[in-house]
This record gives sequence, structure tokens and C-alpha cells, in this order.
Amino acid sequence: RLEAARIAARAAVSYVPVDFEKQGLAEELARAGFDAGAGAFFSWLGVTMYLAKESIVNTLRFIAATSRIHGQPGGGVAFDYTVPRASLKWMERVALDVLSQRVAAAGEPFVTFFDPRELAGELKAIGFHEMEDIGTPEINERYFKNRADGLRVGGSLARLMAARV
Repeated sequence: RLEAARIAARAAVSYVPVDFEKQGLAEELARAGFDAGAGAFFSWLGVTMYLAKESIVNTLRFIAATSRIHGQPGGGVAFDYTVPRASLKWMERVALDVLSQRVAAAGEPFVTFFDPRELAGELKAIGFHEMEDIGTPEINERYFKNRADGLRVGGSLARLMAARV
């Protein structure tokens, strides 16, 4: 995608494929030469809703453990997640049902949903302390404001979480 957009990838970038349900992120990154002690910030977008909760929590534990630089808090993670159907308004439930059927038909069904308050508690228990959880209005204001093409995020199906150790 970078090449198609004519964006030069840095030579130091490594792309490491991981099946989060069958492989451990720690092991796969180590095989690729990742230094877990150097600290890191992870962008993990478009993934959590397709994974079992155990796989998500295990990955977040690894990220929290590697997000320290010389023993001091350093990095973290940004990820999106889908909220439970029961927390949505009627039309949003319909939209989630349609989207759920579409992704399931493509072989990637939605598996895990998070209540924002429960997720914040789980992240804190894992070791994250600084969290920012934003919904559609904040996402649109921050990332889609004044776009010439009018692109916006609709509905309240998903949220964006940034968490730091």
C-alpha cells in the first residue's frame, strides 16, 4: 500500500506476519530481530474484533511488557475495538448485524467486543496507566475534520484506544 501511495518505506522497517490465534507475537517478533528491551509503540488497527479475547489479552500483556525503556515506562499501543451489540441504539444494531454478516461471509467473523469501562479496567490490570478512549465524534473531529472528500466515521460501532505504560 505504501508503494501504491508512492510513500517510501524506511529501510529499517520489518513487516512480520503473525496469526495472533496460533502464534505468539513475542516469538514472531523475536524471530524477526525485534529487541523487546528497547521499548516500542504498537499500532494494532483493524484486528481485535476478529480475535478471541485470550489472544487479545496475551498480545496486550506482551506489548505492556515491551513498552519499557531501560525499566522506565515508554511505549504503548493504539488499537480499535468494537462495542457490544447491547450497548448500541436500534439502528446501530441493525448496522452491526449487517456488517457482521458481511465479514462472516468473507471468513472473518467478529469474535470479541469490549465495553469501554471494562476494557479500561483490563488495560490497567495489565499494566497500562495512561489511556485515551475516543468514539465517533472525537475521531471525526480529530482525524476527519475539513476533509475535501467528506469522509467521516459513522455510527458508534467501534472506538479507538491509545494506551501507554
